[in-house]
Amino acid sequence: MPILIQGSNGPAVGYLQYLLVSYGIDIGQGGIDGIFGQYTMDAVMKFQEQRNAVPGVNPGELEIDGVVDSRTWNALANNFCRTCRESANNEDGYPAVVKGYTELPVLSKGDSGEAVKFLQQMLLGYEDISRFDDYKFYTEYGNGYGEYTVEAVKTFQSCVGIEIDGIVGPLTWTNLFLGACERCNRTVG
Repeated sequence: MPILIQGSNGPAVGYLQYLLVSYGIDIGQGGIDGIFGQYTMDAVMKFQEQRNAVPGVNPGELEIDGVVDSRTWNALANNFCRTCRESANNEDGYPAVVKGYTELPVLSKGDSGEAVKFLQQMLLGYEDISRFDDYKFYTEYGNGYGEYTVEAVKTFQSCVGIEIDGIVGPLTWTNLFLGACERCNRTVG
């Protein structure tokens, strides 16, 4: 994952913003917009401060500087990935509750909103297996869960060996997060 600072933008910033929201940290009125502004920097610093208040966790103490480097990515991802996996193993599982003050909704064709945008950003990170490339991303990003997103979700589900239905429920969310974590040598979720 890239080092992110105030002024950065793009899908990685959107991913960062979603992770911050998952911890219950306010990222401002802009929401998950992929723009690393003052609110996002303040949110990162709040996360770094809160993380440092937890004794005996890896990667240890973080610098409270608003910079998202490998240590901050690692801190964000390790807990999120673990809680995402735990929530998807619940028997009822719908909606997938991710501990950290948020819920990942079940998504399907026709849905729209921040969770769909986040899903599309994650699928772009799996371009090699989801076939969700830049053209498809920019065609559907912000326009809802359309044909390209359905196709990408089904392709992803097929690759990870889960039910192929084009619906993003607890098991698909979990595989998206676990796969991202493994792709980055367990340094980011």
